[in-house]
Amino acid sequence: MVKAPAHSSSSAAAAAATFSLVAKKARLSPFILLSLLFMLLFSFLYGEELAALIGQRAGRHSAHFDVSVNREHQQPPDGSGVEDGWQRKKKRWQGRLAFAVNDEDEDEECDVFSGSWVQDEEAHPLVMNGPIAEAREEDAVWVSTEEAYGMAFRDMLQWVRDKMDFNTTRVFFTSMSPTHGKSQDWGDAPGGNCYNETAMIEDAGYWGTDGRRSVMRVIREILDGDGADVPLTFLNVTQLSMYRKDAHTSIYKKQWNPLTPEQVADPRTYADCVHWCLPGLQDTWNELLYSKLFYP
Repeated sequence: MVKAPAHSSSSAAAAAATFSLVAKKARLSPFILLSLLFMLLFSFLYGEELAALIGQRAGRHSAHFDVSVNREHQQPPDGSGVEDGWQRKKKRWQGRLAFAVNDEDEDEECDVFSGSWVQDEEAHPLVMNGPIAEAREEDAVWVSTEEAYGMAFRDMLQWVRDKMDFNTTRVFFTSMSPTHGKSQDWGDAPGGNCYNETAMIEDAGYWGTDGRRSVMRVIREILDGDGADVPLTFLNVTQLSMYRKDAHTSIYKKQWNPLTPEQVADPRTYADCVHWCLPGLQDTWNELLYSKLFYP
């Protein structure tokens, strides 16, 4: 009987080891698996928006090279192109949170992503014009700030009742944005403001004089009373923003008018303690809105 060469067994072992090594390398690494899952989730959530953005850029690119094309040649004479575009827009948002006040006119859309204002050509509830602008001072009835705020808040709720379908639309109301114009509010010497402030207020019970608790009580009383039928989500950003005396634009903003020598000598006189830096505090407001949108 002929014996097999001694090196054959070692060759077989080496081949098996090599195959095992290749097999191990061929296994899908956790990093690649996580990357694929992330891409799948991203395409599911934002695929349509990304496709629309790419389409818009492609349209601008093609328009750059063909500016002579007449718009009438791009659109059927019967206007079906406009209708098809609107149907695509409606289909895009189908099954998602509804942001539009009505679904018939794109110009009357209230979109949290575009920042559009609600428009009502008949009543103009959110625009000061018509009878309000034409009113004479001698005919005015003076009321307290709290009463005036309550009147406006009730009118807003009534407009919501009349104009919105609560089965498809959600309503959010954000409280007042505070200012930091009085340094004595947080224990510093009088005469200062947010200028040169680099640290937040750490007193958990702090409440500045510019934020009226009485107005906040008016909102609570209405939402618990005659406004309880409106499913409104109240985003209270007032107190959490009061701690951030360091988050204002201060002097670091565009000055629309030349500064006077007196202002240059004392930056506190032109520091903006009303508006906020971005990125900054308002990102927290967006986080609150996002949480209430998707985790009500």
